Amino acid sequence: MLGSLRQLEGHLKNIQARTFEMTEEISYLISDNLSLLDSVNSQILKTSEKEPAAPSTPLPPAAPWENSESPSQSDNNGAM
Repeated sequence: MLGSLRQLEGHLKNIQARTFEMTEEISYLISDNLSLLDSVNSQILKTSEKEPAAPSTPLPPAAPWENSESPSQSDNNGAM
């Protein structure tokens, strides 16, 4: 019984050590990702300051064939 408890204690210590290592790795990855995100945001900001914004232009009117059917099509619908 004492041997089993010592074995269990060893497993728990291994799990604890690995959990600590993984926490350190995750912390490093988060820090690295935040640095990359900051770099990308800085590049986007620089680019947007250099390029002028597109002028606001009105949309073109709809094409005539999108609004109504032509009379020749409606005449041929029932005829054979």
